[in-house]
Amino acid sequence: MIVSNKLKNFRKICVKTVVPFVGIGTTSPAVKLQVAGEIRNAGDYSSSADSVFYSFNGASAGTVQAGIQAVGSGQNLRFSTANSERLRIDSSGNVGIGTTSPGYKLNIVADTSGANTNELLTLSNNAATIGTGASINLGILGYTMGKIEGLADASGQGSLRFYTYTTAPPVTEKMRITSAGNVGIGTVAPGQKLSVAGVIESTTGGIKFPDGTTQTAAVRSAHIPTVQKFTSGSGTYTTPTGIVPLYIRVRMVGGGGGGGGGGIDGTTTSAGSNGGASTFGSSLLTANGGYGGVTGIAGGGTASLGTGPIGLAVTGASGTGWMANNSIGMFLTGGVGGASQFGANGAGNPNSSGTSAGANSGSGGGGGGTNGTTSYAYALSGGGAGGYIDAIITNPALTYGYTVGAGGAGGTAGTSGFVGGAGGSGMIIIEEFYQ
Repeated sequence: MIVSNKLKNFRKICVKTVVPFVGIGTTSPAVKLQVAGEIRNAGDYSSSADSVFYSFNGASAGTVQAGIQAVGSGQNLRFSTANSERLRIDSSGNVGIGTTSPGYKLNIVADTSGANTNELLTLSNNAATIGTGASINLGILGYTMGKIEGLADASGQGSLRFYTYTTAPPVTEKMRITSAGNVGIGTVAPGQKLSVAGVIESTTGGIKFPDGTTQTAAVRSAHIPTVQKFTSGSGTYTTPTGIVPLYIRVRMVGGGGGGGGGGIDGTTTSAGSNGGASTFGSSLLTANGGYGGVTGIAGGGTASLGTGPIGLAVTGASGTGWMANNSIGMFLTGGVGGASQFGANGAGNPNSSGTSAGANSGSGGGGGGTNGTTSYAYALSGGGAGGYIDAIITNPALTYGYTVGAGGAGGTAGTSGFVGGAGGSGMIIIEEFYQ
């Protein structure tokens, strides 16, 4: 055996002559080469020649059948089998499998086709017991923020489980995919393709059903209609956002007429004002206001349906009960206002003012009485009720203009008389029915 001068302490080399084993730092080598201590390759590194390598199976320099080689000026470490590179660790610590330029801490690339070529990474637990499996933990600073876990279930079938960190460790399960393909969010035992324990929110797009239709808003049962009510002024009725009712029911009444004011000889009496009309749509539904109280009968308002709606259009009830006297000492009672379908009509009172009708009733106000201090006094009638409509509109438009009729003012008090009561303002009620 020849020992070169590069082996500075050749006394530490032992060669068994019976069996060709070499020992460095040991006197009893048990294999072809056994080293007790550090092995260092001090070869030269260059970008053009990657000459530093350890090869196996008798490969010659430059042809590495299986080996480990320092490449790229010695800053990258290459692992090869069958004379092809399989894994590389670059100078930044990135590990590449199937790529010589890994861009991540672990970069796996496959360029083959055929069965199972998409299975680039497998994690397996050889413990064949229920409840075991493999997981990937994700986190920072030694803390697990999330985890994906594949386990063998009690049934012997597998499930995929997803965990996240909330307010304190450890992570807790938030979602599970069972062996049947059911997905559970907030539940570990989903019984359907998607089972959610909590609120489901669709911010855009809606929900698509098996018949191909997409629902973008909640559909309410026809047994639970939504209601909108208008009690004054004018404006625009709009169906609920994103929901088109199957039909709407409109109930409306015009304003009631005011009761007449009492006085003497018909010369100082004052008729009540007429109520205003309630309308819905352009010439679609109209409920006119009732007439104000007079020395006679105050008629109710008329009502009409335009083209399309079906239902009732009813003329309001008349105000009645005017009176006159021809002697002192008689206390006359004003007439009663006509009552609408919403009731609350005004009453006439002896020796007192007429009572106003209820707000948004559309009924007439009561007539004013007299105090009996003069002869030939008149107590006028109550005001008439506004016209009433109860109609159905199928396949309604998204919007309709509306006006709610105002109640008529009561007549002023004449000599020895009292003021009439105000008529009730109108009202519009829309009920929206869905499939």
